[in-house]
Amino acid sequence: MKGHIARFRSRAESLKQDQALQLRQLVLPWEEEAPVAVRQLLTLIDRHTATSKGWTFVMISPTQNRDVCRWIRANAKRPNVTAALWEEFFCHLMMDTGEIIMDRKQMMEAAGTTSSNVSTALSELVSVGALIRFQEGREVRWFMNPKVGTCLTGKARENAQQSAPALQVGGVRPVHSVPVDRDAKARAADRR
Repeated sequence: MKGHIARFRSRAESLKQDQALQLRQLVLPWEEEAPVAVRQLLTLIDRHTATSKGWTFVMISPTQNRDVCRWIRANAKRPNVTAALWEEFFCHLMMDTGEIIMDRKQMMEAAGTTSSNVSTALSELVSVGALIRFQEGREVRWFMNPKVGTCLTGKARENAQQSAPALQVGGVRPVHSVPVDRDAKARAADRR
């Protein structure tokens, strides 16, 4: 006979969990009227209930993430802005969809930059397949490519990764292996 060990949940903890689930159900009907606000609330609720069970995890493909980071350093118009956003996106993933729940103002604050620079960084990340852009009317939503990072597990993760675009950062060399021309200074001085 196998034993089963169950985690003890105090009455207060059970009550909080139940309240979070009720709040989630109350918020859902407002999604059409205020989609961004509802998604942000659902993300907060999901994070609260997930953290009450322990840490929340994002599964990251180390090689895919490394390749995106190398691409950013080597090719982004504003590598610091793009890297700051890329780092921040992992902290704002909706647990069940991989949607990045940040509005433009939050992105600008996270990267310490302008709306225009955020747009450039987002476009660059979409162009290499690191992010997936979904537009419905005037509303634009951003999703992490599940081949790079996801909160999904099992069959849901497999299905999401199968339908996701390929990451297109090929040919990116590690930054430390970029050839350095040590004689460039000397040649430049000779030309003067």
